[in-house]
Amino acid sequence: MKINELREKDTGSLIALEKELAENLFASRLQKRSGQMTNTAKVTSTRRELARVKTLLRARELGLELVQGAAAKSEAPEKKKAAPKGEAKPAKQEKKEAKAAKAGKSAPAAKAKAKGKAKAAKPAKKKSGRK
Repeated sequence: MKINELREKDTGSLIALEKELAENLFASRLQKRSGQMTNTAKVTSTRRELARVKTLLRARELGLELVQGAAAKSEAPEKKKAAPKGEAKPAKQEKKEAKAAKAGKSAPAAKAKAKGKAKAAKPAKKKSGRK
């Protein structure tokens, strides 16, 4: 079934179709493993169709997909705009400065000292005589 045909169906029939496809997929896999199946591409097509149905159901659950029909005519939900990246950085900088002030140091000095500690904490590599 094509995606446009699936979009025309209501949610209840999609749920029923999902259960039916899951059962068909199980039966197809069983037949394939036992050597009874002649058309092994059926497993792939059933799996993809099941994925289409699940995707539509999830989109409707999230409100991204509208149910087409006379009863469900409404406007699409508006997307939320993310805050500009530049606004979040001053808050982080303020936190760093407050933390440094609490420790009694300026922010750049605290950063330099932290880098020095990280390098001093690593053990020196042993040189081996072999190459």
